[in-house]
Amino acid sequence: YPPKDETREVVKKIGEGLGLTWSVAVDGKNVWIVGVNGDGYQLDGDSGKQLASFKATSPQPWGATFFDNKLWITDFAEKRTYSLDPQTGRELFSFANPDQERGAKGLANNGKNLLLMGWTTGLIYEITPSGELVKTIKLSQESGGGLAFDGEYYWVPCDQICKFDSSGKLVSKIYVASEGVWDLEW
Repeated sequence: YPPKDETREVVKKIGEGLGLTWSVAVDGKNVWIVGVNGDGYQLDGDSGKQLASFKATSPQPWGATFFDNKLWITDFAEKRTYSLDPQTGRELFSFANPDQERGAKGLANNGKNLLLMGWTTGLIYEITPSGELVKTIKLSQESGGGLAFDGEYYWVPCDQICKFDSSGKLVSKIYVASEGVWDLEW
């Protein structure tokens, strides 16, 4: 795909050679990615240099966010969300995801709570860090996988990358930068 089109421009690529990335999170400075088999890396957000590596404590980490000084991961196979201490990689807390039948893929936060994307349902679950469901948002267009929140809008892979408002209404779309967008981060 071209690095620039009428909807977006790629300004930097990092993490080359680290394999298929299932999850991505940003702590304000560094980028955290988790890929196949739970292999994780902390990358310098400016240079892309690998700063550390770690192993997720679950087999299919399909969404991540950095929130409350912890790396949060949602696992598709185990249908749970958990937090890791970013310094030690030790698991701190875990809770069952709301949809135990279909699972979830995509994790973000709004500064107060976690935001979890249903795998095939088009639902975003707002959940407290202790695992309590606050509310559910039904998206107006079918989507699933990856989730980012920019402070006002939800960004979700669909046939492109869809931008939804707080009621779940589709606002706009941008073209993807590569085939098979798996996760997003703002």
